[in-house]
Amino acid sequence: MIKKITLLSSSIIGISIIITLWTSPPFYLMAFWDILFTLSLLLTLIGSGLFISYIGLFHPFISNFKYFLQKINPVQQMADQVEQKNQYDPHFTSKPHPFMVPTIVTGAILTIFASVFSIIL
Repeated sequence: MIKKITLLSSSIIGISIIITLWTSPPFYLMAFWDILFTLSLLLTLIGSGLFISYIGLFHPFISNFKYFLQKINPVQQMADQVEQKNQYDPHFTSKPHPFMVPTIVTGAILTIFASVFSIIL
């Protein structure tokens, strides 16, 4: 996990250096910290989205919607009666994404790091 965090941190810092040099040809330190802060917040949001999908926050809504669509469809009702299905019980299983925790940790560390240095400068 430390290797993934190091890889993500170095890649985000490298990308922010490239974007800083691309947007403002002389290297401005304040522009670098702003871009680093923005990219680290984006990384934290991506990791949070992976975590929300992993814990299954929206699975009850999806299953209720599928159940509702099944009940209003007359063809599906007849098929359920023939097959003698009475209950719709989906079982959602989700595997953790391998970059979920390193993405959240790296984004949080770089966000705090960029915030502190922006306040100091």
